[in-house]
Amino acid sequence: SQDGQIFAFNRRSPYYSRKRYRGSNNTEIWLYNFKTKKFKRLTKNDYHDNSPLLAGDWVVYASEKDGVFNLYALSLKNGKVRKLTEYTDEPVRYPSISADRRYVVYEQGFKVWRLDLQTGKTDVLRVEVRSDWRRNPITYKEFRNRVDDFSVSPDNRCVAVSVYGDLFLVPLEKGDIVRLTEGPARDRKPVFSPNGEQLAFVSDRSGREEVYIINLKTRKITKVTDSDTLKSEIVWSPDGTKLAVAESDHTLNLYDVKTGKKRTLLKDAVGRPRHIHFLADGRWLVYTKPNRDWWTDIYLMRLDGKEPKEYRIADDMPFDEWSINCTKEAIYFLSEEYYEGDGHWKVAAYKLPLRRLTCDPDDPEASRLKKYEKFGKKGREKIQKKQEEKVAVDVEGMRKRIRKLFEVAGRLREMVVSKDGHIVVLVKEARGKKERNVLYYAGKDGKELRKLTAVGRVRRLRFSPDGKYVFYQIGKELWRIPRMGGAPRRVTFRVEVRVDRAAERRQILNECWRIMKHVFYDAKMHGVDWDAVRKKYNAILPYVADKEALGSIIERMFGELSASHMGMYVPEDVKPTCNSRHLGFDLVKDIKSGLYRVGHILKDGPADREWLAIREGDYVLRLDGKPLRVPDNYWKILNHLINPYVEVEVAASPDGKDRRKLRIKHISLADARRLRYKEWVERNRRLVEKKSGGRLAYIHIPSMEIRSLHRFRRELMRYRLKDGIVLDVRYNTGGYIDEYLLDVLERRPYYKSRFRDSVFTTKPWNGFFGKLVLLINQFSFSDAELFPHGFRVLGLGKLVGVPTSGGCIGTGSYRLVDGSRMRTPYNGIYTLDGRTLENMGVKPDIWVEETPEDEAAQRDPQLEAAVKVLLEELQTRKKGK
Repeated sequence: SQDGQIFAFNRRSPYYSRKRYRGSNNTEIWLYNFKTKKFKRLTKNDYHDNSPLLAGDWVVYASEKDGVFNLYALSLKNGKVRKLTEYTDEPVRYPSISADRRYVVYEQGFKVWRLDLQTGKTDVLRVEVRSDWRRNPITYKEFRNRVDDFSVSPDNRCVAVSVYGDLFLVPLEKGDIVRLTEGPARDRKPVFSPNGEQLAFVSDRSGREEVYIINLKTRKITKVTDSDTLKSEIVWSPDGTKLAVAESDHTLNLYDVKTGKKRTLLKDAVGRPRHIHFLADGRWLVYTKPNRDWWTDIYLMRLDGKEPKEYRIADDMPFDEWSINCTKEAIYFLSEEYYEGDGHWKVAAYKLPLRRLTCDPDDPEASRLKKYEKFGKKGREKIQKKQEEKVAVDVEGMRKRIRKLFEVAGRLREMVVSKDGHIVVLVKEARGKKERNVLYYAGKDGKELRKLTAVGRVRRLRFSPDGKYVFYQIGKELWRIPRMGGAPRRVTFRVEVRVDRAAERRQILNECWRIMKHVFYDAKMHGVDWDAVRKKYNAILPYVADKEALGSIIERMFGELSASHMGMYVPEDVKPTCNSRHLGFDLVKDIKSGLYRVGHILKDGPADREWLAIREGDYVLRLDGKPLRVPDNYWKILNHLINPYVEVEVAASPDGKDRRKLRIKHISLADARRLRYKEWVERNRRLVEKKSGGRLAYIHIPSMEIRSLHRFRRELMRYRLKDGIVLDVRYNTGGYIDEYLLDVLERRPYYKSRFRDSVFTTKPWNGFFGKLVLLINQFSFSDAELFPHGFRVLGLGKLVGVPTSGGCIGTGSYRLVDGSRMRTPYNGIYTLDGRTLENMGVKPDIWVEETPEDEAAQRDPQLEAAVKVLLEELQTRKKGK
């Protein structure tokens, strides 16, 4: 307020991008009176009431009450609300108020408006900024050794690479780099034809993602496909006349390269085929596709009949098969053997011979027998010639022929096999608490295992066509190493790419729109006209000047879908100029002395050391050798420390008579947050212990990832003999471990054991059999909503708090041409009766809110209510007995 007595606020940052949100994670308006030190809630709805502005006896704010943000005014005298604007299309965003409290300025429809609070009239503010270009509209970017995608030429002399959306031929030894494509389109996924004369690739130059072919002699580019889908894999037939293309509509199509004629080989109800390979004669395709449980199985498809015929060849293997490789004689693949827990699987390499076996392949004596021994010389030559023409495939009995070749101590991640059967595998190995990736040469059929090199995070592991080298990507760099061992060599080159900044922004926005169109979990796009959305935001592009603004526009475009798990992450153009550090204690202003004093000291932090003997209330006189007084900004010092220790001069009195110089090892702000979190957990634990007389325990699950799962299991065992446990997923932003948590919690005792003259122990030992209650709030998000949903469905206990946020979608990530990333919400989460959990929120059994007063006083009424619930249930159970 103008007199400084009243403060209007939202308890969380106002959010405008996601439209039509309804749920507990909405913004509400509160007042704080500095004189009375009291809080007052002004609005309580399931929609957003954003950005409160005090104007005399009124609070002006933006509300989504009618589905579109408009400005409203709420009287502080009688609580009446009046609507100030009547927009029905584009929302009001980010209002601010003039110093005299007469005008409110806001954004609406990509324009800046002014509202006169006295007359109620609105007008557009014309903002005209005349300036030179901040950056050249056309620029040339230099890239050294950067590879987005690659393909090795059949003659092993060069690689085709995609760099920032353009295609190049890069020699592996000597020669010139050849530019194949140039322009704002994103050209990628290059694949050489078998004879090396053509290159297939995926491009969005038509506005859709299509497959094209470029003739490497004439540079003529021909469009092959004509379908509004995403193209995930392209594979040439051995004779170079056809392309097999896996598409996002779950189809596998065969295209004639010359005519473009399409033959649909399959359309799967579950998902798209992957790991596609032609057998050597082109009459057979090998691929994987998911079953109804989303485990992938290997399939063979025969192509030389009137209709393609499909064979499922590994259906008795219970888990995934992947990393498919084919030779003339066999199919090689990796498969999960059994689950080791916590997301880890034991993986082995397998071989499936294509022909019927006539002897034991593991019998060394049988393997020395000559082939075709019973035939004469002419007969053997005739059979051999026939086999070279066609690949013999005996479909009958294939399952019996699958043979495990080997497994390793670490985890097999990927395998490649050369045409003559040499195997190289990527293994993730444990090294203490860390893991590393290692490439191994496994010989033929895995009969030897020899380390080639330790590598980073590898992508796209491939053999060269002649089988002498293995190529792999680490980050954006391309490397190769001889298959038999030797020093790895980086493929080095330098290219320039012409970038039209405006065209690039247009390409990025339209690719984001297109990816969302094809991967969003709801094919009906939540009822939104997605084509109209594209037109709307393309019209704004001429006014977008940089990547930051582009990211904001794309965020708004995604917000039209009114869904969670979406976002646009743009690389920072400017690197941070400071590194903020923390002393391990808070600095509190003391107006009377004009000095800062030591506030709360973080437990187990750098200031909580006995040799420092620093106390709350001490006066801070100097920091890093510089005098410090109120209102000096001490972050100017803490942002630019050059040594791991900082000198802090403190005294027990403001006159500094007993001043002491201390050396404190400062920490990051992230480490300080972790220490505050530990204090919060310990405070909750003590409260539960005290309120229950030691009968109950408390476990907070901070996130739904493996580290939290390990900690949860340790703490569950620690409190295994308690009568009950208060579980807490408040402020948990999600992850993927709901199944693992529920698997532990739903275990039931089924026997007891006892040693002689000892006590009974209930089994299984790794379970908890007392009473449970689960705390949730509006900041429980994603998997931290799926977990309480399962907790309720399985009848594990009551839920206490307020409804969860209402954001339940499985999401992925997609990288754009400039390194930006967008989130891709591709997997819907539903109740057993078919209702989506997105925008629903899990409701508590016992509704308890936490107010700003509670937060300021460090009270936790939700936790206290949870303890009360458990104690009442324990009392009821005792009476029942």
